Amino acid sequence: MVLGLQHLGELGELLENLNDTMRSLDGHLVDISSSFESVAQSLEKLTSTLGYLDTPLKIATTPLEPVQSILDVVVKEIAFVRDTYNQVVDEARKVMSED
Repeated sequence: MVLGLQHLGELGELLENLNDTMRSLDGHLVDISSSFESVAQSLEKLTSTLGYLDTPLKIATTPLEPVQSILDVVVKEIAFVRDTYNQVVDEARKVMSED
């Protein structure tokens, strides 16, 4: 019987420690929750700011689209000339090595 009461006392002490730990954990979870709310608010502000920048950036870059198209054509032509030049050089080397 005395042994049972001793175990009950130890169990009560363990439960008190567990309760203290749970309270502490609860406090930490509340702090983490507050931090997440703060991050969420910051992200909302950032989203709003980026939303304001979206339209001016579209307006600023739209005139560049035709220039980009022209540059794409120029780059393709330069690549074609380079490839043709490399083929001519390779053929010339073959002919010279045969002689």
